Amino acid sequence: MMNKIIILISISLIVVTIIAWITGYYPVAFVKPADSGWLGWRPIFAKTLDANYSTALNFYKSQLKNKEILADAQTEIKRAVLQSLIEDKIIESEINKKIGTSEFEKQIDEKLNKINLSTDRIKEGAKFLYGLSVEQLKNTVLTEQAKREIAAGLFGSPDKNFDDWLREKFKSSKIIVLIPVRV
Repeated sequence: MMNKIIILISISLIVVTIIAWITGYYPVAFVKPADSGWLGWRPIFAKTLDANYSTALNFYKSQLKNKEILADAQTEIKRAVLQSLIEDKIIESEINKKIGTSEFEKQIDEKLNKINLSTDRIKEGAKFLYGLSVEQLKNTVLTEQAKREIAAGLFGSPDKNFDDWLREKFKSSKIIVLIPVRV
């Protein structure tokens, strides 16, 4: 009876691992912002990294008029994207602590609603520059920019700019990267 249970658990773990690998829902990094408690670890999934990397690569290709991007440059882009995703986890955690999740989401919506995304020019630009639909552009690039603007307003000051604040929070956070990219 015990052997059947062990076999069933083993098969289940293998199936879950295969599904996670196929769908991209496996972690490539974990971020624990400072002062977030022992349960404060936040995962970054491969699917998110790949989507953001693809967006960044499309952007750089559009800027280079579709010339080939060297392997070293691609590695640097992937590193920068992962660092940005780590920073986003830190920013979200700090903003949620300061103003709460619902107020944070309200402010993001307010910023995004000010942008007119319905013009043909915006639709063409999103597709050309990022390889994204307008909805995808809104949910990724513009949402992350809105989060950073909100954070800059909350944590920037005349004494210390937002980048200095973010650098300090980055250094005081615990970060585990599970893929061969340095951040």
